[in-house]
Amino acid sequence: MNRSSVFLLLVFVYLFTVSCSEGGDWSEYRAPPSELEFAVSVSDALTSEPQDGRLILVVSKEEDGEPRSQVAPGPTGQQVFGIDVDGWVPGSDAVIGDTVYGFPMEGLGLIPAGEYTVQ
Repeated sequence: MNRSSVFLLLVFVYLFTVSCSEGGDWSEYRAPPSELEFAVSVSDALTSEPQDGRLILVVSKEEDGEPRSQVAPGPTGQQVFGIDVDGWVPGSDAVIGDTVYGFPMEGLGLIPAGEYTVQ
């Protein structure tokens, strides 16, 4: 990173900090509440052992191809959510809901109504 990039980054951080400390209203950038949630479970036919790791959910508006292959940075990429699972036992649900942050949109409440493929 060159000096001008570092300087611009520091200016941005300063302005962001000042704006937040002055009680700036950032609510317009937060996802609105949503009742939508995804409950994912693992079949005991796949494993009988508890699982640890990261559960990734991809919500795609594309009709062709697998959603996982459509993840990309920026507005052309499909929506991604992820949660850590620790001791996730077969038959129990891991829930991705209103409090889970996503990318490129922050939350489920920002996903427009429509038909999607999930993976």
